[in-house]
Amino acid sequence: MPLIRAAVRNDVPEAADAPMQVVRAAALTGDAEKLAEIAVAGNDPLAREAALTALARARDSRAIEALVRLIRVDDPALRNSVVETLQSMGEPVIDAIRPLLDDPNPNMRIYALNVLEGIVSPRSARVAMEVALADPHVNVCAGAVDVIAACGTPDMAAALAKVPARFPDHPFLAFAVRAALPRLG
Repeated sequence: MPLIRAAVRNDVPEAADAPMQVVRAAALTGDAEKLAEIAVAGNDPLAREAALTALARARDSRAIEALVRLIRVDDPALRNSVVETLQSMGEPVIDAIRPLLDDPNPNMRIYALNVLEGIVSPRSARVAMEVALADPHVNVCAGAVDVIAACGTPDMAAALAKVPARFPDHPFLAFAVRAALPRLG
């Protein structure tokens, strides 16, 4: 709980506490956009963490949508934190992340699959199976296989076994599927 302790410390100079005051105000009013702005600014690591935590605790559609938009920010540290934050929010994120799976940039599709992999749910696996059977990019399909391995169900085995045939020149995908099949139960 270091974040909570840091947020209520009395020995922090007023100037250093200013970013946290902004986070507190935005969290109290449910201002998801302001919290997202604070996270993007990244001037204060504690304020960034507090903003992401406040968005995760809100668990409403505005917070989820603000976080999904942050995946596009060209800041790998922020993006990784956003992926972890979205994963912690569970199933309500699945529908919000789906549009990224149609993004023309394969990296965005992979980031969306990274989110789904941490939401251990058969719904995540079903969405990933759709991707594995249709996406034209081999690395995106490999990411989908990872999601299926993490949270797929035994009834997905036959469909998963078809994925390597889509990319016969990429043996690593066949290996990934062979490794995933026993995990389905």
